[in-house]
Amino acid sequence: MVRTVTAQTEQLLRKSNIELKVVTSNILPNIRGDQEKLTQTFINLIINAIQAMPKEER
Repeated sequence: MVRTVTAQTEQLLRKSNIELKVVTSNILPNIRGDQEKLTQTFINLIINAIQAMPKEER
């Protein structure tokens, strides 16, 4: 899911001059839920963060 989210937001991040660093761990718990809805939730969080970030701080 992380790869999907980063791939789907890569162009917007690049256009916004923002570098996304993903740090994962092998000991993360499994999350149960609808994969499409969870993916869309994480995409929305990234988009919201981009929109909330002042342009001069990017």
